[in-house]
Amino acid sequence: MHMIDRSADRIYLSDIRRMRYCHGGVRRWAAARGIDWNDFVKNGIEAARLEGIDDAMCRRLLKAVRHG
Repeated sequence: MHMIDRSADRIYLSDIRRMRYCHGGVRRWAAARGIDWNDFVKNGIEAARLEGIDDAMCRRLLKAVRHG
């Protein structure tokens, strides 16, 4: 399990789990936005990449990761 790396501001699968988002739903959501799921699972994703997505789920996730 990845720890949240606030200095790099990355989002990991563990963050998705902590938010209790549906794994399959997030996987489909990522595919629709051109996010490589396998790379995300392995390496996480820079939060900055998600900032440009106008989506309530993204905003909640970013807020939770950054502010606990």
